[in-house]
Amino acid sequence: MANDAGLDRAGYRRPAMTTRANSLSELFDQQRNRLAILLVLFVGVYFMVAFGEQAWRARQLQAEASSLSTAIAKIERGNQSLQAELDSYSTDSYTAYVEARARRDLNLANPDETVLLIHWQNPPPPAVQQSMAPTKRTDEPNWRRWLDIFSGH
Repeated sequence: MANDAGLDRAGYRRPAMTTRANSLSELFDQQRNRLAILLVLFVGVYFMVAFGEQAWRARQLQAEASSLSTAIAKIERGNQSLQAELDSYSTDSYTAYVEARARRDLNLANPDETVLLIHWQNPPPPAVQQSMAPTKRTDEPNWRRWLDIFSGH
């Protein structure tokens, strides 16, 4: 039996011999498919991580905005309190009170005024009347007392 192309000795058809080029193209196709799958997986993981980071950052910014809003509300309440205090201090009655207090306690005056300070002196203490020491009244005659003084008795 002649060796016909594609038949073996028993007459069965032989499988076609794959050439090196066919096997390389099939290998390249498999590698290309794997590479495409890996690329899709990589891009998917990248977007998931990027989305997660953005979600985390958004949560942090939301918490920061909330704390800043609380601080702003507190400062606004303080400003309202200070404005109410300023309004009460800018009335004419308060201005008159401050001016009277400055004049009385601090001896202050307006620029066109002259301040006179009067130093009051305390009145002198009452004079103590010196009373003479009581003399001994004795019934001795005066000449005897003189004699006692001169004699040293």
